[in-house]
Amino acid sequence: MGKKNDEERARLIQGPIKDRSCTDVLCLMLFILTWVAMIGVAIVGFVGGNPKLLLAPTDSEGNKCGVTKGVTDRPYLHFFDVSRCIQSINRDLFTQGIVCNTPQVCVKACPSENANGLTGPKKQDTKLYCRNGQTLAQTALRDRPALISNNTCAPYYLKSEVILSRCVPTLVNLNLLGSHPVRDSSNNTLSDNGGDTVSGDSIIESVKLVARLLNLRSIAEKVWADFQKVWGHLMVGFLITVILCFVFIALASIVLAPMIYLSMLGTLGLLGYISYISYVRYESLKAGLITRPTSANSFLDEYMYQEDTFLALCIIFASQCVILFFICLFMLGRIRFAVAVIKEATKAMFAIKAAFLFPILPALTQIVLFAYFVGIGLFLITSGDAEYTLEIFSNDRNTTSMAVNVDGKNMTVASGESCFPTSSTFKSLQNVSNGINCGFVNFNPGRVLAGMQIFHIVGWLWTANFIAALGQCVLAGAFSSYYWLNASKTMPRLPIFVALKRTLFYHTGSVAFGAAIITIVQLIRITLAYLETKLKEHGDNTTAKYILRCLQCLFACLEKFLKFINKNAYIEIAVYGYNFCKAARTAFSLLLRNVLRVAAINGITSFILLMGKCLITIIVATASYLTFANINDSQDLHYYLGPVIVLTLGAYFISSSFLDTYDMAVDTIFLCVLEDLEHNDGSSEQPYFMSSGMRRALKVKDKGDPKIKSSSEE
Repeated sequence: MGKKNDEERARLIQGPIKDRSCTDVLCLMLFILTWVAMIGVAIVGFVGGNPKLLLAPTDSEGNKCGVTKGVTDRPYLHFFDVSRCIQSINRDLFTQGIVCNTPQVCVKACPSENANGLTGPKKQDTKLYCRNGQTLAQTALRDRPALISNNTCAPYYLKSEVILSRCVPTLVNLNLLGSHPVRDSSNNTLSDNGGDTVSGDSIIESVKLVARLLNLRSIAEKVWADFQKVWGHLMVGFLITVILCFVFIALASIVLAPMIYLSMLGTLGLLGYISYISYVRYESLKAGLITRPTSANSFLDEYMYQEDTFLALCIIFASQCVILFFICLFMLGRIRFAVAVIKEATKAMFAIKAAFLFPILPALTQIVLFAYFVGIGLFLITSGDAEYTLEIFSNDRNTTSMAVNVDGKNMTVASGESCFPTSSTFKSLQNVSNGINCGFVNFNPGRVLAGMQIFHIVGWLWTANFIAALGQCVLAGAFSSYYWLNASKTMPRLPIFVALKRTLFYHTGSVAFGAAIITIVQLIRITLAYLETKLKEHGDNTTAKYILRCLQCLFACLEKFLKFINKNAYIEIAVYGYNFCKAARTAFSLLLRNVLRVAAINGITSFILLMGKCLITIIVATASYLTFANINDSQDLHYYLGPVIVLTLGAYFISSSFLDTYDMAVDTIFLCVLEDLEHNDGSSEQPYFMSSGMRRALKVKDKGDPKIKSSSEE
């Protein structure tokens, strides 16, 4: 293992190397071109799409209520006979609406009371509850039965409220009626166009899904009202979470060593104790001191009273105890080194206080990026050609086809056949029968638009990974400045800002390179998941499913490994200004030469992060539960668990953000220590940059000091 050249070391004395050049420019240019193309895709979406089409309901003429020309002033959908609505697993309520075997029309306002279509009061007549632009005010009472029978006008109206732009009967009133008939304001029983009496239960049964949405909306309103009462407590809770993160990071370095050693001793003691009691039971069974009771006849009991079972357990746990003992003995020096690195990382965190707040910037950027991704995605989805299928309306609710005569030709049309609402064929069918509807199904993107949608997803993934990688590289630059410059008191006043400026100016291409690698693996995983979904739709092939699952597991592990390599590559980039490939190769070689130390530092750091996230989240969850339970008694909250859940989730995400930054500090200090050991030998010409505490942990000192042996001897 040779030393790096003196020139590079001399430059390192000044901290992360300053005289560096731009790296991976081609990858940066590709990333910029990708975003130029993404802007072009966004323009295509803006021009051809309209997200309102996703939520806007479709009437029986194929019009999008409130969107299509001619019905822009009619944003709500009214169902002629809502008792014919069903919940279908093949359609999506939000994009395709409720499946109803009844005509539907766009209206300006939903009914405000129950009314009979045959004798509806005049104040209802101004509302459009008939097809083809007719109103009841234009219709004589004697003509109404025929219009209702041929599905031109609605047979009845129910007091409704707007749910997702649909007129849905007010379920509170219907629940009170139960199986009793629904009546209008004149106490007349309402009937459908088949003459059947409409009851409260029949309507509720037809709109079960909407009923659940109503309940969810009611719950959401109550939860929101609770949040308005306790928002101050929530803010205090989040502030306490931040304070707990500071306290945990500060205490972790103090109690870490005792905690690790106690955990090791506890694990060894537990394994030894289990081995002992297994051996005692084995001897007791062998000597006949324990006999099997007559009631013990289960499969498990058969093994619980066999001496071989406990002999095997004794051997297994005793061997694990012995193996773990020698591993602990062998790793003791590495564990001591890992503890020293974590303590140094804690000092770096508190020396660079802006590091605690920096993760907010990438998090906000990710939120803005995701909003952009979703927004443009909605425009792209609705840029495709709308697809429609025929729906048959009949008094017989099971009818799915209809025989018609169009222009002297007899034909049969069936539900599910393709159609287009403005086509001459569909207009001819409508002229023959009002019992035929051309219902919206979905948007067909076509090959070109589908390619744009896939490209939009790729661009989002690449950019999201780029933002995460940029944050890691900036933090690595700041923490490496602390390591190399803290002893000489020449660390920049704003190390985070200096590292951000340096990374953006020189290494954006390298960051994009690393992000691209992760994106490729993620795309492969998405493709495998998509193939598995398609496989389920076309039958269950056990062999293919097993292969796909194995591949998904393989690429998930590969993604984790590559993220680990990338993180350390960004540290090398921050220190030396290498391009991505050289940085990744250098970092990997360095870690491979110190694999035992890597195992120790990663194991202990993972333990700390897990313990920190769990501990902080549990403390906040418990405290918030006790607090809001008392508030519930005094302020009568609807759901006091709502604020508890929000505060608990907030505590988890806040602690994760803080501790992930802490993890980056540990990794950066660790790699800098390894570089320090590789560059320097402790002589007056090549002194170590590490702190005195780190030197004691590694047992390294200036050459010629007989009291402390070299780290190479460990």
